[in-house]
Amino acid sequence: MARAALNADLIVREALAIVDEIGIAELTFGAVASRVGVATPRLYAHVDGLGELRTLIRRGILEQMSDTIRLALAGVTGNAAVLALLHAVRGYALAYPFRYLAMQAQTRADPELADVAAGLLGLYNSVVQSFDLAESEATHAMRRIRAALYGFVSLELSGAFGHEDTDESFRRLAEMIVASL
Repeated sequence: MARAALNADLIVREALAIVDEIGIAELTFGAVASRVGVATPRLYAHVDGLGELRTLIRRGILEQMSDTIRLALAGVTGNAAVLALLHAVRGYALAYPFRYLAMQAQTRADPELADVAAGLLGLYNSVVQSFDLAESEATHAMRRIRAALYGFVSLELSGAFGHEDTDESFRRLAEMIVASL
């Protein structure tokens, strides 16, 4: 069986598989080269170093998360949209914990990700805007949603809730968020 031609898409796809296994902080060019079956220097013909590779990975993750949320929000507004958003993000984080964590790390500080990060925040904003809140209140509502969701999911992924089923706790958090709007 012939090996696929080496290109940036293949490198990013294989690097993402490594991220799924060990996290973005542990990702190395050597591990990616080994996975695609080439010497490390060959990667540089397609990706300009580990920093660019991490940016490409984060871009892909942000796009995937945006697609997940967009699909969840299709045809729903108001309270149903808030619940759809919350469940979509949590579901993604539980399915891809290292991707979720990679998305959080340094995304805002990377100008190469500004457009896709703004698109993701735009989805959150569209949910909040369906409540016809004043601009100031909409800002606070967005912050509440993001902080509560990030806090819960981060604690859940870290194992801080123990081995108990967290679905009921999440349901109650979602109800609290909806009631706050």
